[in-house]
Amino acid sequence: MFPDFNTPHEYPQLKRCVGCDNQYPRDINHFRENSHNADGYSNICYECEVTYKAKTTQKCIKCGDVFNLSSEFWHKEPRMTLGFYKECKTCILEKNSKWYESNRDIHLSRSNQWKKDNAERKRITDKKWRSENADKIRLNGQKWFENNRSKALEQDRIWRLNNPDKVRAHNNKRRAYVSKSNGIFSKNDIHTLYESQDKKCFYCGCAIVKNRSGVVDGFKLGHIDHYIALKNGGSNTIDNLVWACERCNVIKGARSIEDFASYMSKVYGIKINTK
Repeated sequence: MFPDFNTPHEYPQLKRCVGCDNQYPRDINHFRENSHNADGYSNICYECEVTYKAKTTQKCIKCGDVFNLSSEFWHKEPRMTLGFYKECKTCILEKNSKWYESNRDIHLSRSNQWKKDNAERKRITDKKWRSENADKIRLNGQKWFENNRSKALEQDRIWRLNNPDKVRAHNNKRRAYVSKSNGIFSKNDIHTLYESQDKKCFYCGCAIVKNRSGVVDGFKLGHIDHYIALKNGGSNTIDNLVWACERCNVIKGARSIEDFASYMSKVYGIKINTK
């Protein structure tokens, strides 16, 4: 007959420390209180805890490698003495990946059921995450586009065919911005501007071409960009236009030149031209 360990008084009076392997009275004088453990006390004595807390590295019980005690290598776990799991992130990822491969259907079923039961909670959480990671989402999208250009353009073409009303609304909004802006420019103005920039992106300085058919190694497709976005009150005159590479134009969007410069420096390590 096993004792009912849910009641503290039925635990043995002595508790063995997993650090030094010595036995001490099971009380607050020898073990720190820990509500995560069934008996309410830590698994190591005070003396060992001080020694453990002074550690700066930990050995993974799975692969045997030693890493610094930081969230870079370990998942946090408050129930552990050092505050981290005893298996490193790499080993846990490998273990989880193997489990997922063997139980993919089970995982997807549980995941879909949870999403169904917690739809509102997930919506709020996802919205918050997207708001806090807007730059990360944009950067990942841009990287994916650069590596999957043909696929992305085909998906965009299909989406436009299936959503004509949304496309029409977007184009009308764009035309409204242009119509409210002062100024016009000619084809010759655009060519002159291209030559004056020495056929280079105004912002990052990479070589650009005017037509997609001219894209070769070392050259990128050029776009016409409004230095101050129309959305932000910029004019439609040649003085407010620059030639930019596709990457710079897409990333800049309606950002101010200051925000764009800060973003390019932070994410790509590139110092762009701002004047």
